[in-house]
Amino acid sequence: MKKAKNSLIGLIIGILFFAAIVCVVGIFASAKPMRFVIGVLVGTFVSVVLSIHLYHTIDICLDLPPERANAYMKKGTLLRLLGMLGTLALSFIFSKYIHPLGVFIGIMTLKF
Repeated sequence: MKKAKNSLIGLIIGILFFAAIVCVVGIFASAKPMRFVIGVLVGTFVSVVLSIHLYHTIDICLDLPPERANAYMKKGTLLRLLGMLGTLALSFIFSKYIHPLGVFIGIMTLKF
């Protein structure tokens, strides 16, 4: 599990690095840079939380029998998906303060 923890740390560092690049570009390219940067930071925070949740879900699944592990993993995946969609929905509700595109890009840092 130590190798998995090192992979998690590397993933989080990569998320933060990519988010920093996006923030710098967004400051110069966005009409309202503060909203965009806040959106990217919110999305990045959600990405880090989701990656930690994935790590813990996999750790628990490794100790379960295959049938229960499959069900537990599906439940965790649904929870993470709802977290992403909920964050994006909230960014549209509070779009006066948080740029939804910034949130989307911040969440997508998990995928790179």
